[in-house]
Amino acid sequence: MVVKQDKRIVLSENRKQEFLDGKILSRYSIVYQAVSGHPTRHFGSLHLLSETTLGSRSKEQLAFDVDMQLLIIPLIGRIQIHNATKQHVADVEEAVLISIEPGEECTIFNDFENSEVHYMTAGFASHEPADGIARFSLVPDKLLTLFDDVSLRGLMKVSIGQWKGRSEGEFIPSTPNTFAWVVQGAFEIANCLLQKADGLAVRGSEKIEFEALSNEAIIIFVEMV
Repeated sequence: MVVKQDKRIVLSENRKQEFLDGKILSRYSIVYQAVSGHPTRHFGSLHLLSETTLGSRSKEQLAFDVDMQLLIIPLIGRIQIHNATKQHVADVEEAVLISIEPGEECTIFNDFENSEVHYMTAGFASHEPADGIARFSLVPDKLLTLFDDVSLRGLMKVSIGQWKGRSEGEFIPSTPNTFAWVVQGAFEIANCLLQKADGLAVRGSEKIEFEALSNEAIIIFVEMV
């Protein structure tokens, strides 16, 4: 039996935008749940996906009502990440996994004196711990695996790739829930047009075909249960 893909596009222009005191210069949230005061809305175990610009010598503090696995990827600049027990320093072309318990804080800090930093954060509700750092170097028209077999409940796998304009590729999901997020450029993914900072939630196990519509287009796939 062939199971049809169930797709939902999340356009950047429709995402929630916040400005906080000039320190967190902007935050764009795609899905948001388990943060105090926010409504319930999620895709699989993915409860948060945000893209944040943080001012110099500023910090963002994240706390949740449930156990959470956090995936944090710097896009511009270097950031410091720590919770009660772990501390990481992450730069561009690095990805960090860190777990926090309910009520515990995860702090992301920009220690530059005169420069902003920009990063993405994805949160997955799970009691299973996740901790580590992955370093990568993008290669044209190739999908790289950053983390694999992370947990059986929560985040499972993270992949990233860069494509030249008009290059095609395919992604074969290993879990029922896949979220594709365009970091840079534009793609046609599963017959849906997505531009920078747009996302696509896909349910199903069929392969996901895509085509880059601009040079040096970058895409991230996160798989979860």
